[in-house]
Amino acid sequence: MLGPKRIICALLLAHFLTMHLRGNPLQLPIHHLNSEAKKLFGYNPGYELLHGKASDTIMITCHGYGANKQIGQIVAQQVTMPIATFNFPDHDLGNNFDVHKSSLGTIDDYLPLIYLLQAVVKSGIKKINLYGFSAGGGAIITTLAILNSPTYHRELMRIGVTAKEAQKILTVISQGTIILDAPLKSIAELLTTRPQDTIFQVLAKRYKKNRFEPIDCIDKLKGLTLSFLVYFEENDEILSNRDDELFYQKLKAINNNGKTQLIRGRDGGHNGFHRMLWEAYHRI
Repeated sequence: MLGPKRIICALLLAHFLTMHLRGNPLQLPIHHLNSEAKKLFGYNPGYELLHGKASDTIMITCHGYGANKQIGQIVAQQVTMPIATFNFPDHDLGNNFDVHKSSLGTIDDYLPLIYLLQAVVKSGIKKINLYGFSAGGGAIITTLAILNSPTYHRELMRIGVTAKEAQKILTVISQGTIILDAPLKSIAELLTTRPQDTIFQVLAKRYKKNRFEPIDCIDKLKGLTLSFLVYFEENDEILSNRDDELFYQKLKAINNNGKTQLIRGRDGGHNGFHRMLWEAYHRI
């Protein structure tokens, strides 16, 4: 549980965030949040608010495996609202990556996103949109499951998120749109395209053991009413398309009171700019 000093810092952050979103979001002083996050997580997530018109709506972006928060710059070309972007613990992976020391497939991989979500909600934001590319899309599904399940109450309390606050976060997310851009469905599916990859062999076992495979976490979204925009790149050369239909059908069934829109396209491969996705988004 956060101590009094950290609670005060969180309150100050909420004040700063509210104040600056009413003006120019580019001037947001978020070093307080990054400073506290570094103490909690052992690294600086680099939380950053990009340009956008002052609003009570925000979009939070989640990057793919081994990439970084620059995904926010790409999304910023498609939306006018403020964008919050950050780095997951295992960002900018290089040749020295040690999978055994990584947070991938553990609760620690998702807590920095939840910490940001809590700060945004406390600031008074009324609608949170989420964008996740590839592994970032999978992380969004798993994060929603963590917030919606009592199983992770103790872990959430480590960053000062109570069960009531977790539900408040989900409520604000339910007001927005969740964009899953060529999302990771499971490490198990990914492993089928590269069965000899020792890194993904380790990760597949870890995700399964911790029950964090996105496609399995869909079951934990029961009771939520959300708006999903799901894009699958046909002939996906990175993730494959083996479980596309299963993922979509499970998500649609669990989100039966919400909206789950599916788009399929061929827009430059897995890492390409998926024009059809954004055209669909702008029609919402």
